[in-house]
Amino acid sequence: MTPKIGRGDIESLQLEDFRPGYPRFTALLSEDSSFYIFRRFSRARLRLLLLKQDEVCRIEEELDKIDEEEPHQIFLGCSREDRNKERQEKLDELTKAVAEFDTLTESSSHAFSYRPAATRNVNSLKTWLAGTKTIGRPETSYLDKRGDLMNLAECDDGAMERIGWFLEDLKVWFQTSVQPRVWSSAKRKKRFATSSDHVFFSGPWLQTSSRALMAWLTTLVLLVPVVLLNSLSTMVGRFVTIIIAAGIFVFAVSFITKAKTSEIFLSGAAYAAVLVVFTSNNNGLSAGQNLQWPLQHPTG
Repeated sequence: MTPKIGRGDIESLQLEDFRPGYPRFTALLSEDSSFYIFRRFSRARLRLLLLKQDEVCRIEEELDKIDEEEPHQIFLGCSREDRNKERQEKLDELTKAVAEFDTLTESSSHAFSYRPAATRNVNSLKTWLAGTKTIGRPETSYLDKRGDLMNLAECDDGAMERIGWFLEDLKVWFQTSVQPRVWSSAKRKKRFATSSDHVFFSGPWLQTSSRALMAWLTTLVLLVPVVLLNSLSTMVGRFVTIIIAAGIFVFAVSFITKAKTSEIFLSGAAYAAVLVVFTSNNNGLSAGQNLQWPLQHPTG
């Protein structure tokens, strides 16, 4: 007999504590926002939009025909005096159709704005479902519609997510190769949200580790060119370094952020200008030191 689950016990539960089926599947989905994967229903939404659009067009044409056949000009110029019931009915019908069309466009636009589901997350769900067989195949076949899947969780930092994937792969390797030799199965069950080998949870450490790694990568991208410029003695080598560094910086900004083209151009120009100024100041300092050398050591 399956024990009852109280609210206070939810945080300490494992997936295996939930009954097989949708209770366990939804518990899995709730563990990580990357699993908030659903169908977008693009074709169905567009089909409904086209049909509703055609309905509005048809009603509009019928209304135009009524206006053309109206024998009383005053009815067309003053809606308060309009006694044409057919026109009023058609306007009510048009109001309803346009309102339904607006609702469809807003909901469809909202659905289309969600980011596509990552292939690795879809594969993770399919692997878990294939290993546990807790949900019927017809009701999980939506995961096969790769081009129509969306993730409801917002993610404004794609680069951070990719770094997180890299760290997740390292953790999976650690859990499958190193951990079994260090911890017993009982200890492992206490440390993780599930004892199943079909799923791994990263936990809050992933975001912290990803940000730390991103901070070091950013520091290297920004400061390595400065070190190189300081070590090079020829102007040609320095300008080549500036060109390469500016290109890497612009690529990183366009890859990491969602900045506009103008913002990417301005940030790249500012970074290149800083490197040029640094090179000029460094070159002037070296020249000044060479000029002061005879003054500090007169030849007599």
